[in-house]
Amino acid sequence: FQVLPICETSDVVSETKPQVQEDVSKIHSIDKALQDCMAKQDATHEMNKCVYIAMDSWSKEIDKYLNLLKSVTTEEDYNNILKAQKDWETYKDSEFEAVSVIMEKQGTMFLNSTVGMKSALIKERALFLKEFYDTLSYKN
Repeated sequence: FQVLPICETSDVVSETKPQVQEDVSKIHSIDKALQDCMAKQDATHEMNKCVYIAMDSWSKEIDKYLNLLKSVTTEEDYNNILKAQKDWETYKDSEFEAVSVIMEKQGTMFLNSTVGMKSALIKERALFLKEFYDTLSYKN
């Protein structure tokens, strides 16, 4: 158990403000475009369109990094990556089916939750493949 010193609120704000600015600069361009799109919308249906656009962008990132991985792997390793991708797509389809049960609930917020969960899954895969490529292509 550690006792922390009491500080003024202004001290906390000034200490955390640079961190927040730094984090904003690390936002992926797809996330930024999504935020900008969502900020312009009032209706949940229109917000979902923004998420679907982001999902499409993340899917393109998956394709991009799968293609880039081909350039830094052997044919055998690349075939293993493609098999893993096919397995992931089966998993993704199962997850999409599972979360679709949420859409059966009344209210548009449940639709938003479902779309958000689907988008998060695709984004996670895209970022994984990016990290995979970045690691394999790293030069000392």
